[in-house]
Amino acid sequence: MRKRLERDERREKILAGALEAFAAKGFGATNREIADAAGMTSPGLIYHYFPSKEELLWAVVEAYAPPLRLLHQSDALMELPLRDVLTRIASAYLELFETPQRVALMRVVFGEGIRRPEIAARFAAAGPVRMVAFLRAYFERQMERGVLRRGDPDWAARAFIGPLVTVAVSKTVLGGAFDPAMTRAELVENAVETFLHGMAAAAAAPGGPEP
Repeated sequence: MRKRLERDERREKILAGALEAFAAKGFGATNREIADAAGMTSPGLIYHYFPSKEELLWAVVEAYAPPLRLLHQSDALMELPLRDVLTRIASAYLELFETPQRVALMRVVFGEGIRRPEIAARFAAAGPVRMVAFLRAYFERQMERGVLRRGDPDWAARAFIGPLVTVAVSKTVLGGAFDPAMTRAELVENAVETFLHGMAAAAAAPGGPEP
């Protein structure tokens, strides 16, 4: 048990160090720089936990990307009310771009994705594709319950995610030049309310199911 805890603790330190190094140096960060940021004396130890720099980058994304962490709870989310689910998803997407390190990390991922299609495909499959698939299934259920008006659940999923992706592009590509003049809480509220205004079923009026 003790060895497992030590291994888990060392892995967490490597992930934290890699986040710092990738944010500062990009994907070109060396193992020595990652080890220094993690407080480790031997860069070679990194390979005991991650077989390649690509795998390390991906582990950092999984560890520090709130939308991916949220998707681990997809079964529980399926049972929650509509407004609660939308609020959690919008908050997770916006939280991803709240710190300079996370913004820098996403720039690394996007940059590597442009240069290497396999990186882009992996990121899309684990993040946006999974999120749209979850929302498609969730919205279908809400349509069957009469909470949302009947429509294409796939398009509804993309319509909700789209504005959040716009914020992501502004942060990572445009340096925040296209950011709305709102706090995260205001952005979340506006994203949720705008979607519900367009998609709420007539039955969701007083006496109907609660969104």
